[in-house]
Amino acid sequence: MKETLYLLDGYSLIYRSYFGFIRSPLRNSEGKNISAVFGFIRTMISILEKRKTERFVVLMDSKTKTFRHEMYPAYKATRDKSPDDLFEQIPLIEEILSLMEVPTLRVDGYEADDLMGTLAVQSRLEGRPCFIISGDKDLLQFAGDGVGIIKFDNGNLLEVDRDGVFEDRGVWPEQIVDYLSLVGDSADNIPGVAGIGPKTAAKLLQAYKTLDGIYEHLDEIKSKSQRQKLEDHREMAYFSKELVIIKEDVPVEFHIDDLTVKNRNSEEAARLLMREGLQSLAMEICPSLSEEHESAAEAQKKGDYSSILTEEDLNHWVDKVRKSSMVSLDTETDNLNPMIANLVGICLSTGKEEACYIPLKAEGADCLDAEIVREKLKPLLEDKTIKVIGQNIKYDYKVLKRWGIKPANIWFDTMIAAWMIDAGSPVNMDFLAERYLGYKTVHFKDIVPKGGVFSDVPLDQAVEYAAEDADITWRLFEVLSAKLKEEKLDELFHSLEMPLVRILAEMELRGILVNKEELEQYGLELGDALRSLEKEIYELCGKEFNISSTKQLQEVLFTDRKLQPIKKTKSGYSTDTSVLKQLASEDPVPEKILIHRGLSKLKSTYVDTLPKMVNSESGRIHTSFIQTGTATGRIACKDPNLQNIPVKDENGRRIRRAFYPRDGHVFLSADYSQIELVVLAHLSGDPGLKEAFLSGEDVHSKTAALIFKTPLEDVNANQRRIAKTINFGVMYGMSPFRLSNELKISRAEAAGFIETYFEEYSGIKQFVDDTVAQAEIDGGVYTILGRFRPVREISSRNKMEKSAAVRVAVNTRIQGSAADIVKRAMLGIDWAIAQKKLKSRVLLQVHDEIILEVPEAEVDSCSFLLEKVMEGAWSMDVPLKVNVEQGSNWGEIH
Repeated sequence: MKETLYLLDGYSLIYRSYFGFIRSPLRNSEGKNISAVFGFIRTMISILEKRKTERFVVLMDSKTKTFRHEMYPAYKATRDKSPDDLFEQIPLIEEILSLMEVPTLRVDGYEADDLMGTLAVQSRLEGRPCFIISGDKDLLQFAGDGVGIIKFDNGNLLEVDRDGVFEDRGVWPEQIVDYLSLVGDSADNIPGVAGIGPKTAAKLLQAYKTLDGIYEHLDEIKSKSQRQKLEDHREMAYFSKELVIIKEDVPVEFHIDDLTVKNRNSEEAARLLMREGLQSLAMEICPSLSEEHESAAEAQKKGDYSSILTEEDLNHWVDKVRKSSMVSLDTETDNLNPMIANLVGICLSTGKEEACYIPLKAEGADCLDAEIVREKLKPLLEDKTIKVIGQNIKYDYKVLKRWGIKPANIWFDTMIAAWMIDAGSPVNMDFLAERYLGYKTVHFKDIVPKGGVFSDVPLDQAVEYAAEDADITWRLFEVLSAKLKEEKLDELFHSLEMPLVRILAEMELRGILVNKEELEQYGLELGDALRSLEKEIYELCGKEFNISSTKQLQEVLFTDRKLQPIKKTKSGYSTDTSVLKQLASEDPVPEKILIHRGLSKLKSTYVDTLPKMVNSESGRIHTSFIQTGTATGRIACKDPNLQNIPVKDENGRRIRRAFYPRDGHVFLSADYSQIELVVLAHLSGDPGLKEAFLSGEDVHSKTAALIFKTPLEDVNANQRRIAKTINFGVMYGMSPFRLSNELKISRAEAAGFIETYFEEYSGIKQFVDDTVAQAEIDGGVYTILGRFRPVREISSRNKMEKSAAVRVAVNTRIQGSAADIVKRAMLGIDWAIAQKKLKSRVLLQVHDEIILEVPEAEVDSCSFLLEKVMEGAWSMDVPLKVNVEQGSNWGEIH
């Protein structure tokens, strides 16, 4: 049998690679988008390796207009122009293909589909197996008789044969052309027959086989509506057919035997990829370059790394740090959870390529006594004149404090600095070292046996890994501190973000008390409620089934109960929350399924899990607050994520009741009132919105009065609800479509509400327009305190990208500014409590709310303090308002 030929649809993979990373594009150290290059080359290499082939060709669309454009000038006219940073990557991809000597074919006047069709037919005639690799549905017409289709499926390659086409589309490969003639193709602007969708087209072709057969038996079609549509658009159906037929006779000037990859391990291609910041991909292509790169990296690693095993050596390093007055620090432990981790060793660096490792436990080493190490390092690190640098320094602070050392001057966190410079990219050390230093770090998994701990590692290997962390952190500090100054972010970094590290660390160390018994009791009640609900669902459905099984639920809803499916996924008709909400208006079962899902999630995520997360030593839950968790600047939290406990229902309150203060204390909650709307009023300067706040009016009622043209006193609850949705929706770029779905009103009515809103609040419309215009100039937006967020797609010519970028820009200015204010308030509260020597302590920060554990004797003074500090956190045209509440548990507060 002849060797299988693989035909790759070039542009299909380029676009898929680019948009696959659209939420978090891959960028090199120059900020250049390299997503398409990475995705395309990586996928191509994977295909060559997995298929063990070199018989491979990449097909590209013509750079000139094709015969289809001549037939139909509107062909593909509705497509958005490719984003500039996608278009810029195509020449680079083509250059790499050329260096690797990958056959690449483009013929003027023809699309890649036509070239693939021609080569597929040639292969079939030769008796050569062939695979077309593309996501284009037009090419399904070639499936079968020696030709297979390979589709991209969530990072995997999915083979589709003749039966697979029928299973997916309901028609056979030879019917695909007629199928597309009926349904059209919105991507290519092929009209088809208006009103004939995929299901109808498939049923018609199953009955009458071909387009000609359908029109020959038009009178037999029972649906009058379908008959009329087909009759009215007969000419367009046949015209569409001409457009979707793929050419099988494109003039190509080579033989299939010539289509072979000749220089797959091209060193030049690999070096080009390395220059673009794709080192790992380069080394996949050229393993010999990998050895060279590793040798260079190895030479770079061989700085002055030493292990500290004597008191004399330790004294030497303490003196070095004192002379430097700055130290890069990293701790090695036996657990990622700092609340239970045991300290294994400490790493220090005072300059590039020099670092030491102080082991407390190491395989085969005579380590210094822990007390001696603590005695020497405690006065050093607790000296305010010694600036401490780290990567995720909050972890090290907590580990050291539990060990008896409280670092006094947490000066620089490379992770936070990298996040401030580019909030959309990873901030782990491996990524940062490769991005900013071109350095490949030693990985933990490479030196620690599976299931082992760091203290099991021989000392020579431990030094190399551990000291490197301190060294690389120092090097990153040098690069990132310069970048912060260059971006004018250094003042915000040092005045806001770095002081916050200690505050968050102390909150995490403090933890919060949880009543395990109450949660366990509630878990039993939820279990009973779920079983009762299941019984109701089974009775309604007339049978028992696994409610958590998507497949079984699909059968119940769409087969048994004959509900109309709303959208389809790869596993069948969707049963997601949005679908069930729509179906709930037609049938009682979907609503009960939604309730069941909500209670199940609540039980598994919180009620059953929280008791297991109580620390055995402290008896408290110690959540982790993440400064780098959002691009807007908001603080996130995890393990557990207490911010996601439902606020507005009794179930959420029941969980919150389990959180309680220690004896003799109460909880105080200080919550900003509508802070994002206040920020919007301040930033936009809109007179109407400002006046609503300044006069003390209810903002949502005021908006309702304006939109519905009714006196303020006559606004009803439904009108206020609509106004509230619009007020908050504006910040998130809510479209008429989304508003209509949320309020269950027509799209025209929703569009009318939004139009009236902007007429009444013209300052807000101007603010949005000005934000977008300035973002296009700056390449991003600034918050009220000067935090910058890149919004790279703001100048995109692609409508979807542009719309998403506008939403990001406006939302970041508002939500990011609110986050800045909350952080300033946290700093102010911490300072004021210390100044007044109060025993009150901050426990949690949840969105716009700060929760403290307060001695009963300090309630009045602390309430006054909170209100004063938080309302004065930033000078605003519209005053910030704070609501302070107290309770004997968290559930009592809201």
